[in-house]
Amino acid sequence: MVNRPLKSETLCRFQEAMQRRHMTAATQKTYIAHVSSLIRWGRWKFGDWRDPKQMTRDDVQQWLSDLATIKHVSASTQNGCLQAAVFLFRELYGMELEDINALRAITLKRKPVVLSEEECSKLISALSGQNKLLAMLMYGSGLRIGEAVSLRLKDLDFDRLQIQVRCAKGQKDRFVMMPRSAVPMLKEYVSRATRLWEHDRDRGTNRVDLPGRYAIKSPSAAFSREWYWLFPSYKTSRNPREGWIGRHHVNSSRVGETLKDAARAIGILKKLSPHVLRHSFATHACDHGMNLILLRDLMGHTDVKTTEIYLHCSVRNATSQTSPLDMLVGSNAI
Repeated sequence: MVNRPLKSETLCRFQEAMQRRHMTAATQKTYIAHVSSLIRWGRWKFGDWRDPKQMTRDDVQQWLSDLATIKHVSASTQNGCLQAAVFLFRELYGMELEDINALRAITLKRKPVVLSEEECSKLISALSGQNKLLAMLMYGSGLRIGEAVSLRLKDLDFDRLQIQVRCAKGQKDRFVMMPRSAVPMLKEYVSRATRLWEHDRDRGTNRVDLPGRYAIKSPSAAFSREWYWLFPSYKTSRNPREGWIGRHHVNSSRVGETLKDAARAIGILKKLSPHVLRHSFATHACDHGMNLILLRDLMGHTDVKTTEIYLHCSVRNATSQTSPLDMLVGSNAI
């Protein structure tokens, strides 16, 4: 039990290193979970709490192998664990983990779940208020749920019908289309957010988080209306790192639960998550002949090969041909 506080100290230093690298909150949360898994494995392996710096490359390799053979994690989870371990040893201990040759988890090549256009219409119609607008943006602009809930007031360009996505996956900015049908609701929520910002300003709680080092470069921006959230949280909260009281954006997990409940209520049996709306956006864009390079840019993909998966989901390729069975039925052969 003497070594138990060491675990917390390691994780605190690990999180500080990630913050210095301006990693997103979601990535930090995931990496901390992976490193915590490594520490728990060390306790099981060695019989007590042990700092990861006392582990060798072979220990890390054995941990990754056990994840695949005992825990049966997915290939993406195992890769994430490896990346977290590499970052931990490099940033905290100055060690490079090289030639890791762990047993690999099996990679399952699954196609993304895609809703039909009719299902998307029914799902969006079954929602209301903020959740409806978020669903419209995920399906109408191809946004990830994290990108949608973290939009700022300044990210909306109604004149050009564009939405700017900031610090997305891979720390990349991009522009996406603004659906014309979403403009009235977007303007309504801009007005709502403005009124809440004015309320917070009068109380001195109108501060929000800023991306990267922009808070140091322009500290006053954290209190400005243009950097305020389009979808602010209902409650103010204390910033866990710096201690100031302000407002965060809405919780994306609650949005996901609402989408699942709505899908069940209208009889959609497909496995649903907010990301399914993004998949549906890309697939339906392919159905209607959108250029693959343009779609890649709208989705924020680095490689067009990532975007090509939606060609396989498109009805233009998968189901546009006549089935041989239908040909027999049409010719009265059966």
